[in-house]
Amino acid sequence: GAIGNRGPAGERLEGAVQGLYSGAAGEWGASRVAAGKTIIRILGNIVENPAEEKFQTIKETSKVFRTRVALYPAAVSVLLHAGFAWDDGAAAQGRALVWKRKDLALVYVAKALLEGKIAKA
Repeated sequence: GAIGNRGPAGERLEGAVQGLYSGAAGEWGASRVAAGKTIIRILGNIVENPAEEKFQTIKETSKVFRTRVALYPAAVSVLLHAGFAWDDGAAAQGRALVWKRKDLALVYVAKALLEGKIAKA
């Protein structure tokens, strides 16, 4: 892998990022790049504020999530492999992705992999 020995979880994460950004960089399109940049921002907030709960929940109804990330199942998969999980009771308005596997190393790896891909876009 590109970023040291991460074990099975890191390899699955790398596969999810590859799934989001398969094919040539010129074929990704602005919305796919925006999905990655949005995930980078989500993960960056966790890296900078790992104890801050507001950064650990992404409402399914959030406009940014719906219009940028949810368009791509592979983008949602990146978040799932970075330690998020669906939780039906996490948000008053419905389902949310919640950072449950509190593994900062996975968040760092996901962020770095995405940044490496987007740098080529």
